This record gives sequence, C-alpha cells and structure tokens, in this order.
Amino acid sequence: MGGHISRRRFLVQATLLGSAAAAGAGALLQPGAALAAGGRASGNRELTYSDDFQRPDGSVVGDGWEQLRGSWSLVSQTLEPTGSTDQMQIAQTAFELGREFTVEGTVSLGAPGALVYSGIAFNIRDLGDGTQNAYVLTLQYGTPSTWGLFEITGSKQLILPAFGQIELEAGTPYTLRATARKYGWFDIEILDGNQAMVSRSVQLEQFYQQLAGGYFGLYSQVGNADGIVQMHSISARSGSDPSDPPPPPAPAALVCT
Repeated sequence: MGGHISRRRFLVQATLLGSAAAAGAGALLQPGAALAAGGRASGNRELTYSDDFQRPDGSVVGDGWEQLRGSWSLVSQTLEPTGSTDQMQIAQTAFELGREFTVEGTVSLGAPGALVYSGIAFNIRDLGDGTQNAYVLTLQYGTPSTWGLFEITGSKQLILPAFGQIELEAGTPYTLRATARKYGWFDIEILDGNQAMVSRSVQLEQFYQQLAGGYFGLYSQVGNADGIVQMHSISARSGSDPSDPPPPPAPAALVCT
C-alpha cells in the first residue's frame, strides 16, 4: 500500500503530521484527538482528504477504504461496485467527520435500465451486523433521470428528505457535494463541470435523531459488474470540532382549535 500513498492527495494540516505518521497507515484520524496529539491549542481546525483512485486495478482498494457492504473494485482508475448486493457501501475509515464538513464526489452512470441510485455517503456508522446507517446523495440515470437525498438506516431506506428530476447523459461525470454547517440541515449541490444543476438547502426530519460523526464514502443501491456506476474521485473537508447533535424535540400533544 505504501507505494500508492504518494499518488493519493491526502492533505492534513502540518500540526497533524507527526501524530498521523505515528498512528500508521489506515489509522483513524479523529479530529479532536489528532489535534491534541499534535500539541496545538484547542480550536476548530480544518482537515482535508482526497482520493482519485490512481492505483492498479484490483479488488483491494487499500489506503484506508473499508468495504462495509458488497464488493468494490478499482477499474481503470475508478472505483466501481461489483456483484449485486443491495445497498452497497464503502467507507474511508482513516478520516472521521466532525461537526461541520463538506463531502464531494464525482460519479458517472452508464446505460439506463438498472435503476441504480449511486453517489456519495456521509455520517456512515457501521452497525456491526453487516448493515450501516448513513445519509446518501445519489443520481439515477433513466427515463426520467432523478437525484435524491436519502437516509439509510440498517442498510434500508428510512426517509427521503429531498428528491427531483435531472437531465443526465450516460458516461458524463457529475459532481455531488453535501455540506453540513448546522445541525438538521444539509446544503446539497449537483454540478456538471462548473454549472450547478441542483442547489438546495434541505432540512432533515426534525423528530428523528440526526446521524452524526462517522465516516464518508460511496454508495450504490444495487451493484453491477458491467460498469454501470463509476466513481472517479472523492474528497472531504471537516472541522476538528466533534459532532454531537442535539436530541430530537420531545413529542407534544396535538391541540385542536
């Protein structure tokens, strides 16, 4: 794995370099703990990560990636789901999300017909039984093509906070971006190059406990070995403040007037 790390753009502030090197390859970078190990004063600081999958083909993704559900492979310098496991998930476990973060990934979709929702995932929590919780921002190429922001609980769709139609072309890379600035909201963008196709602020269901912390990665509703889904790159920026969202509001009796 060491021969490939230099080709991956893994950037962390200089204060983290000593602690990250001591932790070793694949170690978890918890923002608060890493900064404390670096000996700097407390305060919110930015950590960054990116991967463009410029590594040899194969089923071993390496460089901190953990295949949580289903199989994933490097194919022609892209990351692709393989097989047909439902709700496939892969996470970058060497980087933990803080309270504020942005996750951005570039994905292209192949021929329609498979109705595959695929894209970026964030606030991923592995439940230890082969299932995960996460939020996912996805594209689906078809007639019509659609985008969606889902909440996944136990590797099953729980709620759909936002959804819409979108014009997509097969094989064209699109950028998906999700930003968390305050609890209960996500700013989401879908771009074709520099042109914004979707730009919305989405409020989550207020009576659900918001997912927090965890990892980021990639998601595919149904894997396919024929190259229907190709992940070209992914990056993340996160503050060092840990994520600890407030509990959902207490239910109140309905008052009829």
